[in-house]
Amino acid sequence: MRDGSDEPGPGRPKDAPDEKVHWLVRIAERAGLEGFERPRVAPGARALDVWAAVAKAYGLSDDRLAGLVADYFHLGPADIDAASPNAALLVSESTARRLHVFPLFESDRHLMVATCDPTDVEAERTLGFSTGRHVIFAVAPPGAIQIAIDRRFPPEPAEEAPAALEGGDELVRVVDGLGPETITEDDAVATPVIELTNVIIRDAVAAGAAEILVEPGPRLGTVRFRVDGVLRGHMDLPLAATSRVISRFKELCRLDVVDHERPQEGTARVRVHERWYELGVSTMSTHGVERCTVHVRAPGITLTLDDLGIPPPELERLRGLLGHRDGIVVFAGPEGSGKTTTLCAALRELADGTVHVMSVEDPVECMVEGVAHVRVDAMRGGTMTSAIESALRKDPDVLSVGEILDQETALAVARATARGRLVLSTLRADDAVAAVGALAGLGLSPDTLARTLHGVVGQRLLRRVCPHCAEPVRGRLTPDEWRLTGRHGIEPLVRAVGCPACGFTGYRGRVPAMEVMVVGPRVRQAVEQDAGWAVVHRVAAQGGMRTLHDVGVAWVEKGKTTLVEVEALGASDTRPLESELELPWTPSHL
Repeated sequence: MRDGSDEPGPGRPKDAPDEKVHWLVRIAERAGLEGFERPRVAPGARALDVWAAVAKAYGLSDDRLAGLVADYFHLGPADIDAASPNAALLVSESTARRLHVFPLFESDRHLMVATCDPTDVEAERTLGFSTGRHVIFAVAPPGAIQIAIDRRFPPEPAEEAPAALEGGDELVRVVDGLGPETITEDDAVATPVIELTNVIIRDAVAAGAAEILVEPGPRLGTVRFRVDGVLRGHMDLPLAATSRVISRFKELCRLDVVDHERPQEGTARVRVHERWYELGVSTMSTHGVERCTVHVRAPGITLTLDDLGIPPPELERLRGLLGHRDGIVVFAGPEGSGKTTTLCAALRELADGTVHVMSVEDPVECMVEGVAHVRVDAMRGGTMTSAIESALRKDPDVLSVGEILDQETALAVARATARGRLVLSTLRADDAVAAVGALAGLGLSPDTLARTLHGVVGQRLLRRVCPHCAEPVRGRLTPDEWRLTGRHGIEPLVRAVGCPACGFTGYRGRVPAMEVMVVGPRVRQAVEQDAGWAVVHRVAAQGGMRTLHDVGVAWVEKGKTTLVEVEALGASDTRPLESELELPWTPSHL
């Protein structure tokens, strides 16, 4: 990289020995522009600040001056209109605005960005460190870069947080169960940490984020949002500001702000745009550095099963399971798969006023009208088992258990079914059949499972292609599309492209991939015989269960998602099923 110094050329005035001239001025004069009065600009001024003055003084358009700068440094001009959406994901808004750069193209080793100052060593080092790539500059006028940044990001940088928070409808208010607590409009103007934290909360709600992660790094702190199950960068912060934001989140939950070593958890309620949200704050120290995760929930909003977009075959089978009045129905999936949302929707459907429904949870994640919610008070020595026993003494028809985590809870659930109760619960497992194995691992015998388990709902969430930028697949498939087509046996209908509406990810919202395993006579026989989970899976499929993969492929056929999302479900067993799977005997209790 050249530093902009050069010997005087023909047609350019020679400088006095001690005179220093800005490199933009030298480039203009080096191009042979004569008869112009040299503008008075500080030699060390940023190109961003003096670009317009130099262009005006020498009668140059912005594009012409950008061409001269590119030629001088042997760089290419920036083609901003052809910028790759994937490159934009590598640079956060605050970094792009602070360094006044715009990402153009990326590869495994390189990142090309548009800049008006090829001498900016700080930008080169910062981008190289944060992206792990070698940075290549291309030259564009500062005005063109600013327009590109504003199109890529909402024009609300963290530096302008006080202005962004002006107005009652924009203010984030922290409340407790009775009303406003400590933050007022005057506080928002007076306290920068409150302003910045409010901006983060408001932006997370606007993006539809389920989580906020605030993490210090070696040189800067980062704020990331989890949107549609995927983390995306939101802003970089100085380390001091990062620590203060974490402390502010702890203060909202009345946690110990001074203690940075012990893990802490708490909740707070906020109001954003006249709507209530609950923040679940969790902090942890790793290698002496405190990190913070904030779960964002909208309490009081319980969707119905019809609202969830469950495919009709699975919805019919699920409602069939909810028609039982005893036994166990499990909603299974990994963390973030939507199983709790589906459970709450099922409770809402059951709580129609004709049955007594109770829920035992730790903590209470959603309030359903018509359901008596009981929170396990661990601080006073309460346990999930004791809470279940206490709830059963209230004689509920349907009992919901937040999650089966240990053997004691699993056995308590089994005992509840023996007393004629329908028990709904969640369980962490990859799919429906794996959930049966997980219950067996928690101490439920094959005989108990066969006798009490009515069905398992295995669930994942697939990202929905953004309706604003989804592109129909026409002509030849890309190499990745060919590979996935051969693997899953279907050609995609749409491509995920990326636009401002979806944060340049190509996806906005999610659709459920759900498999509903009904434990009928043949599945019950395989479970009681302990025939192996592969056998259980085959028998369930022969009984009408569509697998997660089958449902995912169906969403691809409707143009709602892509094969990339189906691939995330894991490998599928595409071998044809035998017409019947013979089992050697029939259980005596059938």
